[in-house]
Amino acid sequence: MMRTRTRRGLSGALLTTLALAALTFAVLASAPAARAQGTPYAASFLEIPIGGKALGLGGAFTAVADDGTAFYWNPAGVSLVRNKLLSAMYSSQYGSIGSPGANFYFAGWTMPIGDIGVSANWIRLAINDIPLHADLREYTSLEQRYRLVKESQGGETFSDVEDAFLISFARNNKVELDLGWSYFKLPIEIPVGVNIKLLRQSLYDTEATGIGIDAGAILRMNLKDFFFSEHWPEVTLAATVKDIGGTRLTWSQSQRVESVGASEAFGAALVQPLTAIDSRLTMSMDYSTRDADALSFGAELKYKRQFSFRAGLNDATVTLGAGVDFNFFDVDYAYLASSDTQLGQVHRLGLAFNFDKLLEKSPK
Repeated sequence: MMRTRTRRGLSGALLTTLALAALTFAVLASAPAARAQGTPYAASFLEIPIGGKALGLGGAFTAVADDGTAFYWNPAGVSLVRNKLLSAMYSSQYGSIGSPGANFYFAGWTMPIGDIGVSANWIRLAINDIPLHADLREYTSLEQRYRLVKESQGGETFSDVEDAFLISFARNNKVELDLGWSYFKLPIEIPVGVNIKLLRQSLYDTEATGIGIDAGAILRMNLKDFFFSEHWPEVTLAATVKDIGGTRLTWSQSQRVESVGASEAFGAALVQPLTAIDSRLTMSMDYSTRDADALSFGAELKYKRQFSFRAGLNDATVTLGAGVDFNFFDVDYAYLASSDTQLGQVHRLGLAFNFDKLLEKSPK
């Protein structure tokens, strides 16, 4: 009996390991060719991190992905959101809070249906009042060019508006890994998810549109179930692929086609309970191929399930953040320091309304 159970346990573990190895190999094997197909700066607004919590953690959120911004970091995380959430965010980009060079917005709705999560989201980057200058290529003299630029000051302007509309579907697959130890089975969660996104960019008098697909997977287990102690952490590994096969953007007037090359991100996270102070410590790390193989690190201390303090490194740039959980209403703030790769400081404010908790408080 024990030999049969052990063989089954080893077979289950082997099949799980082989499946994860095959997925990782497929992602890595497709990476170089996919990145080579991308047009520089195509839909680059989607490289701006979403969410106050995520940015406070330095953008190391692929394996965390547990709030209303999960769709952006890892669509599999949509299935880990167990309440109906209405989320929103505003960020000043490329300047100060009072005079930003661009405005960055996000709003979305996430809800669970059993083990399935569904999410609908909108992202926008808007740059207004861009001065419209004459085509200087027709003039060879520096004096002529200078005069034309000077004459156009205070004249006609235009805007650059870039939108993304995303629908996400995810399922949390819960399995029990039979290790063959006196009928012991280790519970494991393997969420998987997908985004279907519509991209639209309006620049002066022309417009581009495109459709893309993202996918992600998570492997999560709690070591307390293995060691039978509440002092052991929860461990998570995750991977995502964005713009699978390349996302094509076609411009209306010129019919010029741009391509957003596929990119991959791999993440790991550890959540350590600190029972002595009624807190938990989350430490996370991300590796992304989107931005020159960048590394991100983050840490969060959540005190009494209400107050959060965060710090991180986003490709060597310091981030800080904090959050307050008002039971049915969450507020998250993040700060990204100015650096050689970041034009100006970034201040980000995120809000989330938990409708399930709100209804619990409503008088019946």
